[in-house]
Amino acid sequence: MSSGRKRAAFPGPKSSAADSSRVDSSTVESTFAAVPIVEPIVEPIEPCRWGTWVSRFAQPLSWLVWLGLLLGLSVWGPATIDLTRSRGLTLSPQLIEQLAQLPGPVEVTIVSPARPRTVAEQAFQIAAGRLRDLVERCQAENPRLRLRWLDPEADSAARQLAADVPQLVIPGVVIRGTSETDPRAEVLQLGQLATLATGAQQSPLMDFLGEQALVGALQRLRGMRAHPVIHVLTGHGELSLDDDDETSAWGVARFAQILRQQGCEVRPLDLSATGRVPTGAALVIVAGPQTALSAPEAEALRTYWKLGGRGLVLLEQNSGPSGSRPLEELLGEFGVRVQDDRLVTTGYTGVVELASPVLPARGEHRLQRLLPPAPLVVRDARSVRQQVGVEVLPYEFIPLWVSHAVPRAWGETDLVTSQAQYDADRDLPGPVSVGCAVERRVGSQTEPVLAVLGDSELISNRALTGDRGTATSAGLSVLIQWLVDRDVAESAIPAQRVVAARLTSSPADLQRAVWGTALVLLTGCAVLGFTTWLQTRN
Repeated sequence: MSSGRKRAAFPGPKSSAADSSRVDSSTVESTFAAVPIVEPIVEPIEPCRWGTWVSRFAQPLSWLVWLGLLLGLSVWGPATIDLTRSRGLTLSPQLIEQLAQLPGPVEVTIVSPARPRTVAEQAFQIAAGRLRDLVERCQAENPRLRLRWLDPEADSAARQLAADVPQLVIPGVVIRGTSETDPRAEVLQLGQLATLATGAQQSPLMDFLGEQALVGALQRLRGMRAHPVIHVLTGHGELSLDDDDETSAWGVARFAQILRQQGCEVRPLDLSATGRVPTGAALVIVAGPQTALSAPEAEALRTYWKLGGRGLVLLEQNSGPSGSRPLEELLGEFGVRVQDDRLVTTGYTGVVELASPVLPARGEHRLQRLLPPAPLVVRDARSVRQQVGVEVLPYEFIPLWVSHAVPRAWGETDLVTSQAQYDADRDLPGPVSVGCAVERRVGSQTEPVLAVLGDSELISNRALTGDRGTATSAGLSVLIQWLVDRDVAESAIPAQRVVAARLTSSPADLQRAVWGTALVLLTGCAVLGFTTWLQTRN
């Protein structure tokens, strides 16, 4: 049966059976030309969803990566990066050298109340904060340097430390080794860590000197490198080595103990018996003789000092009988002139006092920069000046401690009456020098020879165990070390000076700080938003 539908045939002439096997090429070409060509339908392929998500979150991911890098830098990077012109945040070579030579673990303990109540406590709090930052930078050089901060009102360890270190005055800093067999300890007070000054508009400023104080304390804690032998002159009523009474003004047992803690050996010296200074003596101390030295004894000291020996001379008010002053004549040969006077100071109430505060002399000499900035208190002290004459002496005169200026302080020449009143014609106007050092010139180099102080009571037990004992012992220790081993002492001088910091701010200063911080934050947000908007448009 047929389907009723005829199969479509190619149009063309009919062919016979014999010709069925042959195909006309023209017919085929015309046939295919008549058939329309249909384009294939290609369906679109959907893009990868992963690439879309990456492109969409690329910007937030980049911000997270940068934030992670900043967090990593803050955790594992340096605490501070020194971008200052004076390199004020970089440890000095002297401090790095002291840290490398630590004999063992050393602990730095800051004892300060958490809530300062006075201006002095506030200044100490700021100085202690800078000292903490300094010690943390030092720990990167030597982790054996440890740090802790104690509150005396809340920590029992602070009270125990004050009992173990009697020279500590709170607030203060104690630097000592962790070994129980080593009792040595160095104490730093506010006057050694910083000096207070007045800036513009009477605003209080503070100069931080903690690096110099830390280097000096570590050096004294380590002790003298050569274990020098120090002789103390006896036989003329000098201060006694055997007197260990803490309230005595005639004993130096406490001073000898400080010297022994620094590695020195202290021995008495009687020139009337020995006739000369023993060989190997590193220093001879003459502490307030009450009677004059004989000519042979003075000659023995002269020979020792001129042949390279060192001396520390502390003067007494009544030094020898009138007309016989071989010690003053001997000091004059080394360029030191001892005045016949006594230093007096007028207090704020107008009362004239014999106890006078003296300050370190300002100057660029290495020894002057070594002295702690804390003032000393001298009693009935004599002034010392540079000897001026026709002959030029081969010695350099270095002022060490000076008094306040006149009319507050002067050198009183009337030693008979007890009432002191400044006389411009007779008295010495302040500032009066009560301490000096002498260096000998050897070609282009210099070497220490003498240090002369106008008050012998400075090294007495009463002075070193009193309220100003810490500052006094620190200044005397620097002087002794400079005389015995100048190279080691001068290694405590830091290379840079630190810029002063303001202790308190006025309301206008605080207002400027708040608005400045807000402006910086708003500017940063605006820049970040504008950058994000540009990237979105692109």
